[in-house]
Amino acid sequence: TVDVAPFSNFSYSLYGTVSGGNMWTQIFTDHPEIQAMPEPDRSKQIYRYSWELFKEKPHLFLQGSLKQWGAFLGHITYYGMYSYTSGDNRLRAYLTTGILYLLGVIVLVRIMLKKASRSDILAATAFLGIFASVPFVPPMDTFYLRAYGAAIAWIALLPGLGLGYLISRFPRLSGYPGETKSVITHHDTALTVLLVMMTVIVPLGLKSIITPPSLLPPECPADFTAMIVPIDPGNNLRLLEDESLHYNWVPYLHHFIFSKRARQMPRGEVAIHLRQIPKRAVITNGFNQLTGRGHWLVLPPSISISEKQVLQVCAVQDMEVAEFGIQLFYAESVELYELILRLNQD
Repeated sequence: TVDVAPFSNFSYSLYGTVSGGNMWTQIFTDHPEIQAMPEPDRSKQIYRYSWELFKEKPHLFLQGSLKQWGAFLGHITYYGMYSYTSGDNRLRAYLTTGILYLLGVIVLVRIMLKKASRSDILAATAFLGIFASVPFVPPMDTFYLRAYGAAIAWIALLPGLGLGYLISRFPRLSGYPGETKSVITHHDTALTVLLVMMTVIVPLGLKSIITPPSLLPPECPADFTAMIVPIDPGNNLRLLEDESLHYNWVPYLHHFIFSKRARQMPRGEVAIHLRQIPKRAVITNGFNQLTGRGHWLVLPPSISISEKQVLQVCAVQDMEVAEFGIQLFYAESVELYELILRLNQD
């Protein structure tokens, strides 16, 4: 079995903020020795380094927080709170983001003038909570606000209410009936408490009663990494020849489109290596059940992923990308794990 620390990814981002607003990979630059540590020891050690650095240089945490807040509010194309609307057209991105900001400001002004509705206050309160979490979920660690995927609805609610207010000012033209009163019942409160309890208690309960099965590692040559990899049809990308007439529809993507997207990544060093992935390869993102560590795995073109399955893999790691904290592996041999289990039982 593999011992994995809950929310271990948070430790990397926290160290990046505490060290002055750096990327989550900064811990590998300052303390490269932790790459050899297994979980949960690695995450615990990163937390210790973060706390020691905070005690020694607390101003770096403030610097990092301001840097992430600035990116969240001011960066349009990659890290901003509306960057997911940017697309490839920079002019359109600036216009769209500017309009969304103005609509959100309308709600904030109504609150300051004490003319806001309950919905306005709810949206503003939710936004303040999201804004306060920015140093701990740094938007600069991803792009297009991917880390805030579950909160995008709340971020978009503020300009949405601003637009609703503008529409309500012209009821005859829009047919909008105006603001209506909302009623919160005791049933709604009870349901909310129940959902929160299920969100917290059920995962912890399942973890305490479920015992993962023992795994049989593959026999790999020296310098190869043994992997047991769960594969899901919705979690892979198949690179096509540039001459292929197939549509660019995930999981299928022409290699030149993939290379173009890689060049747009914030980390240029990593993008260079991703562009070198061969055509017709299958790229999947997951974790090695033998170690509990996440990875990017490049599979040969012969692999067909039509259903959930578990693979037994011997892979070679790209050590140049590992310097940036990216675990990229190239599979050299692949076998279906369930088939191996049946053969061993027979």
